[in-house]
Amino acid sequence: RALVREDSLSSSQTEMPKAAMRVLTKLQETLELSSNTRRLMQRRIAFHQALYNKEMAKEYLAKHDYDQAIRLLAKANRFFKSPKLTLGILCLKVAPGLLERKR
Repeated sequence: RALVREDSLSSSQTEMPKAAMRVLTKLQETLELSSNTRRLMQRRIAFHQALYNKEMAKEYLAKHDYDQAIRLLAKANRFFKSPKLTLGILCLKVAPGLLERKR
């Protein structure tokens, strides 16, 4: 297992997508881009936002805040359109404790 510094981007699964969104947004604002490139950048920003939402949902699940987790997973799933996420959201709505890991 690699050593990870606490202040590095890789120390938190939520920091990487946040940093990517900041960089892409800044590039989009400062560079003159073709409409195709602008659309591609917006798609990448949406991808990283969905990743961020999914990672934040995991943090809310760990805190047993199922309503927030469901809200964030639903937002992420609007981008990913994943059957697994859809099933996970349904399970959280019906039986929230079902997805908890037993220690």
